[in-house]
Amino acid sequence: MRSVLARLRAFWRGLRRPSQLDADMQDEMRFHIEMETTRLMRRGLSAHEAARQAAVAFGGVEKYRGAGRDVLGLTWVRGLSTDFKLGGRMLAKYPGLTAVALFALSLAIGAGAAYLEFSSTLMHGTLPFADAGRIVGIQLRDRETRELEKRVSADYVAWRDSMRSIEALAAYRELDRNLITDDGRAEPVRGAQITASAFTIAQVPPLLGRVLQPADERPGAAPVAVIGHDIWTTRFASDAAVLGRAIRIGANSYTIVGVMPEGFGLPVHHSLWIPLGFNDAYYPRRSGPPTGVLGKLARGVTLQSAQAELDALALRAAADSPQTHAHLYTTVKPYVESLWAGVDDSSLQTIGLYAFNLFFIGLLALCGANVATLVFARTAMRETEISVRTALGASRCRITGQLFVEALVLSSTAAVIGLTFASATLTWVRNVVTSGMDEPIWFWWRDDLAWQTIAYAGLLAVLAALIVGVVPALKATGVRIQDRLKQATGATSGALKFGGVWTVVIVTQVAVTVIFFAIVGMIGWSAYVTGGGKRPLNVPAGEYVTARLTLDRDAVRDAAATDDQERAEYRRQLRSSYQELSRRLATEPLIKSVTYGTRLPGTNPEFELMNVDGVPPPPSDQVFDVRTVGVGLNYFEAFKAPIVAGRNFSEGDLSPGRHVAIVDRTFARRAFNGQDAVGRLVRRAAGEQTAAGPWVEIVGVVADLTDDTNKQPGEAVLYEPVSPDAAVPFFLAVHARANVESATARLRLVAAEVDPMLRLDKVLTLDRLSDSDRVALDFFARLMAGICVVAIILATAGVYALMSFTVSRRTAEIGIRVALGARPGRVVWNTFSRALAQVTVGLVAGSVPAAFLVWTIGPEVSATNGSQVALWTGVVSTLIVAIMAAVACIGPARRALRMQPTDALKST
Repeated sequence: MRSVLARLRAFWRGLRRPSQLDADMQDEMRFHIEMETTRLMRRGLSAHEAARQAAVAFGGVEKYRGAGRDVLGLTWVRGLSTDFKLGGRMLAKYPGLTAVALFALSLAIGAGAAYLEFSSTLMHGTLPFADAGRIVGIQLRDRETRELEKRVSADYVAWRDSMRSIEALAAYRELDRNLITDDGRAEPVRGAQITASAFTIAQVPPLLGRVLQPADERPGAAPVAVIGHDIWTTRFASDAAVLGRAIRIGANSYTIVGVMPEGFGLPVHHSLWIPLGFNDAYYPRRSGPPTGVLGKLARGVTLQSAQAELDALALRAAADSPQTHAHLYTTVKPYVESLWAGVDDSSLQTIGLYAFNLFFIGLLALCGANVATLVFARTAMRETEISVRTALGASRCRITGQLFVEALVLSSTAAVIGLTFASATLTWVRNVVTSGMDEPIWFWWRDDLAWQTIAYAGLLAVLAALIVGVVPALKATGVRIQDRLKQATGATSGALKFGGVWTVVIVTQVAVTVIFFAIVGMIGWSAYVTGGGKRPLNVPAGEYVTARLTLDRDAVRDAAATDDQERAEYRRQLRSSYQELSRRLATEPLIKSVTYGTRLPGTNPEFELMNVDGVPPPPSDQVFDVRTVGVGLNYFEAFKAPIVAGRNFSEGDLSPGRHVAIVDRTFARRAFNGQDAVGRLVRRAAGEQTAAGPWVEIVGVVADLTDDTNKQPGEAVLYEPVSPDAAVPFFLAVHARANVESATARLRLVAAEVDPMLRLDKVLTLDRLSDSDRVALDFFARLMAGICVVAIILATAGVYALMSFTVSRRTAEIGIRVALGARPGRVVWNTFSRALAQVTVGLVAGSVPAAFLVWTIGPEVSATNGSQVALWTGVVSTLIVAIMAAVACIGPARRALRMQPTDALKST
């Protein structure tokens, strides 16, 4: 052990002070030579002769100094340092290759790192609390259906009173309410009715005031509330005197007693908390509103111990209440994991989620293989260097190690860029979700990357280096030394060649690019036609204020009512509230009109298949697809859309058993070839598990609400009349006269006055609503476009590398041909015929399956002229890749034609 420590200390000294180590070794060797000289002088030799024989006996000093460095491992370390420096120089020496390689590898590594960070945050996010690892979620599940049982009020009380492995247990209920301040302003908030023990579990002190306390849960206690940092800043302008102010949450009044710091959002993304008490057993078992349970394990208690105690309590509950609990069981999991486990198979969920990383590893392998093609071409330019080093005794392992380190420098740089890209992507995703989609993000979300993600990126960098560096190195160093020396002396034209493996890589690369580009192009066009593109509206979208209209369900909740009775009461009250709201808004001077619909113009309505006039469904390649929208009776009047044929909806159209519809011009043109559509019948086509719908009479034709002049034949829309209680949830549209901001504020105030439980979500102008409705599709389109760009760049770079390699290998041949007077076209053809053949094979190999795929699935994903879209997508994609391959040939071809015969002959 002492010898190992001594060697480690010597190794460390050698790394820190290499000059001192050399001096120490020199002194040690000088001491031994002097001792030997003294011994020889005692035997009668002269000082000069004794010194000479001592030096001869001792041997070469440098040999022993080198052996000493080898023993300590310093020679390898210094060689590695040199390799890293050389790798850095190579990045600068070949800027084109470096740029392409960094672009490809950083995208693949960054995408993999971003996905890992996202999936880890989703399934195993770290709560920003003390002892976060001890916070767990407890759930009740049905043993037969394996679904979550959320009605656990009675069970929570039993767990709280009996469990010893949990030192604190808390319960919460989701609370989506209107927050109404004393100025009458009403806005929806995401809050939670929660027990005071939740703040004990979190151990996060308030920014102002206090948190909820057990006394707040007692019957008769004054109603109090704790607000989040975002509410404090946006609704109260960060007023330090906010404590003690009264607010209304729904129909009830509360006093603010505390403000939580920024970033606190327990249970998930909530920003308001009111007390939840369980002192009265007001719910029997397996009844009551949905309730979540979280707790903190006692110190030293494991999940397995807590699960065992819960299993015992579950058996006791099943014995006491077999009617409700005979098929129930409990689970305890880390808190974040428990939130996203839709079924009790979270381990499989986690495996499936993380297994998708194989896609990114495959993407990295594909990018690495393409970059390896470029690196091999560059390595061929260094054949003389490799030959000389091999002749001087460098082993194949040493040269391969050097090329691996050079590739590692490249991939490590790409990993740094990729991690920066991943962090920016996560920030962008958060902004898209919170701003673009108007949805909350988990409060434990973090834009910075965890160390596990950074380590994962490092592993991907090593994998990329193995593909990019070792594979070409093994090929380059596999040539015999005799062939290398002949090449170095000019006896041959080149030992390294693009063999069968590289030919397969290039052909596959071109083919995959064609296939991928065709599919992505077809999907992108379909998304654009069917709603992904920015569709101009035939209405002044900026003048309309929209909102998703819902009603707080607790306003109509009755523990004794059945689900059907509760739904019926909910719909009745929603209809009553909307009618009163629309009546009040009609008298407002700032508002022109009010209407509603299941979807609004510019957003993506529901997609359905239709039969026309009882004719059987057309063939699958001519499927007639329709966008269906449920609308109010004054929908077209509010949006200033004229009825061009037939009539508008009337009150009688809402009668039971009455089935009428109004279609737009595009629908009439597509379904009836421009003939009169009024009086014709349509119905929803039968599906695999659904029967055909009733026949619907077309009573009118309305002008298109979206401008589809540039997208023939356009989008067909069918409008059906619905009452507010039948369209749940639905979107409200208010046409403002002048100032949209003032109309929005007035809309909120009037809604709060009509019914405090009437909630307006996503209050946006119509143009912003249509934009947010396409955020996810736009993100997907950008991602696919980015991957297409990468594929094309890599394919072009690969073909360029192949052509450049061909020119460098046949320099002497080209010089001789030019010297003998060969025509330029003949020279180009003889030089590039094999490479062009590989590209052609790749184009053909990719075009055939691409054409088959787009022709087969084209009509499915692009029902609007699907066959034509498929045909043109396949043709255009093949042409684009062919053009890019031709562009890649220009540079090497010009270099070959400009080659002077005398310069070329010098290389022979």
